[in-house]
Amino acid sequence: MSNIERLKTEQHKSTLDPVSKFLLEFSNQPIRALLIYLHKKIIPMYKKFDVGHQTEHVLGVIKWSSRIVNQLASKIPIDINLMYTVAAFHDTGLKYGMARHDKNVVKVIGEYKKDLAVWFSEKEIATIIEACLYHDPKDGRKPRNIYGMILYDAGIIQDGDDINALMIPDSKKIIKHKKSSK
Repeated sequence: MSNIERLKTEQHKSTLDPVSKFLLEFSNQPIRALLIYLHKKIIPMYKKFDVGHQTEHVLGVIKWSSRIVNQLASKIPIDINLMYTVAAFHDTGLKYGMARHDKNVVKVIGEYKKDLAVWFSEKEIATIIEACLYHDPKDGRKPRNIYGMILYDAGIIQDGDDINALMIPDSKKIIKHKKSSK
């Protein structure tokens, strides 16, 4: 049975978050395989992390980053495959402990680089690394690319931090939507 056929089974679909289900239904074949990969190999890592960085956290960051991308879609070309991957990997450096987890993400991405090369060029993998390195508003460093900015804002929204720190003006529209959907 192919990965696509497996993905179509109800058993596997039920393990995907709503954003992934949506992307799966409306995306091309390469992202389907990427989604399967991220949900089987990367996202399960979060189960072993501290209480603030469990699976719910990463899925929330994926959800909010996807919504920000949708807000920006008519203004800036953003690769949703790349953004989803950035969001999935962003805190995986916790695999090596809390200290320097933002820098250890480079080590983790390096461990999966060969797999990522199926979907991304060297330059795109470097973009993923750079976005993950500079994503945390608490460390005082600002993101260096649009994917890092989106991840930065998605983290603020997910964690309920100070919305005045948002980098992308369109992210505030997401906040309004979040408040109205409660």
